[in-house]
Amino acid sequence: RRRPRARGRTHRLLVMGEIAIAVLLLAGSGLLLRSVAHLAAENPGFQPEGLIVGDVQLTGSAYARWPQVGQFYTALAEQLREQPGVTAAGTTNVLPLSPGWRIPFLVRGLATPPRGEEPMAQYQTVSDGYFEALGVPLIKGRLFDAHDTTDSQGVVVINETLARRYFPGADPVGRTIASLTTNIG
Repeated sequence: RRRPRARGRTHRLLVMGEIAIAVLLLAGSGLLLRSVAHLAAENPGFQPEGLIVGDVQLTGSAYARWPQVGQFYTALAEQLREQPGVTAAGTTNVLPLSPGWRIPFLVRGLATPPRGEEPMAQYQTVSDGYFEALGVPLIKGRLFDAHDTTDSQGVVVINETLARRYFPGADPVGRTIASLTTNIG
């Protein structure tokens, strides 16, 4: 049987442990709230005000090939642009700030890195009108247009980070970026 003094000591230790855990949880939640506030204040690189997004899943044999998928989304964006109050419309396979496909790529004219050490970039397919709809300004080069189809020569739009990293002090317009499996631009 325990003596009252030993029970009192055990009780005090348990209370101190509970208080320590509560303080840790409170500090952790405060840090989390501060991080969320910083993220909310960050410029996402696009204008989210007034945007409406939708998710369209194409199924069935009518969309078994990429040209049919591309034609569907082209027609969808054109129909959306014709709606009253719509100033711009575009399509993409990955919404901004969402994780997307990361693919290894090579920049033609630069030294080829060892196999497995190729640079990686997030890759997404977008239509003409996509950047206008998001309010993303073009810094240099051109945006996609109706002439950029699945049958035309590939075109890519890169962000400032990729341009600075792989084309420092040089003009990336007209350069070729290629994936290891498919030429993407």
